[in-house]
Amino acid sequence: MQAAASTQQLGGTASSAPGFSLASLLVCEGCDQPLQPSHTTGGQRVYVFLCGCHRGEVSGDVVERLARDRVEVESYALVADVPPDRLGQVFRGLFAQVRTGSSTDDLAFVWRL
Repeated sequence: MQAAASTQQLGGTASSAPGFSLASLLVCEGCDQPLQPSHTTGGQRVYVFLCGCHRGEVSGDVVERLARDRVEVESYALVADVPPDRLGQVFRGLFAQVRTGSSTDDLAFVWRL
């Protein structure tokens, strides 16, 4: 899923991008460069490709929900009572990377375990 609206870039680290649970984990499948957390002019959360391998961005809501769903497949208890603002800690403990192409259909999860 790609957003068509223009974006306003934020800081890219997990600590400087509150509300983006995959900050620094979501990387381009082509070059391993992290996607940049950002907001569209309409206020939607997105992760933007800065590398040039792919154009545009992926929806923050969609990609983070897919990551949570993937964790739930392995163990529902890992995320059952975790509020959205704490998911980044869980994801950083479980994933080394979440790789994506130009859409969320291309997600690949690289587990730390």
